[in-house]
Amino acid sequence: MTPRPFLAAAVQAAPVFLERDATVDKACTLIARAAAEGARLIVLPEAFVPAYPAWVWFLPLTRRADIAMLYRTLVE
Repeated sequence: MTPRPFLAAAVQAAPVFLERDATVDKACTLIARAAAEGARLIVLPEAFVPAYPAWVWFLPLTRRADIAMLYRTLVE
């Protein structure tokens, strides 16, 4: 059987930083919108929930304590 083509959606959106429930609600809204437009495969950015602070790698090592506090907050 030959596979049938389908529409895929790649969502480019930011999470609601440090707000897991709000981020999940946002993801559900984005997924529903893409599905309503015909998408059968919908992907979100890596680590959309719980978020990933990519900018943290640009902080100088002298701010190591700030970085550790940020990661503690993310884990909590």
